[in-house]
Amino acid sequence: MNEEETRVDLIFKDIIAYPQSGFSEIHQSIGLEINQYKVKRLLKAMIENGVFALEGERKWIKYFIKQNL
Repeated sequence: MNEEETRVDLIFKDIIAYPQSGFSEIHQSIGLEINQYKVKRLLKAMIENGVFALEGERKWIKYFIKQNL
């Protein structure tokens, strides 16, 4: 498993453990040493692939796993 797959796995496990998490909560949970823009890019890709959905806007966005996986 490469670094990016590991990060995706960490994000996925974090959302399972803490549904309705905001970006800062996810970033803090998986590790602040990971650049925040990388985390945002991975979250965006997971939303585009239909893994996650979001609700809210701007800094009040909350991420959750889509129910139809």
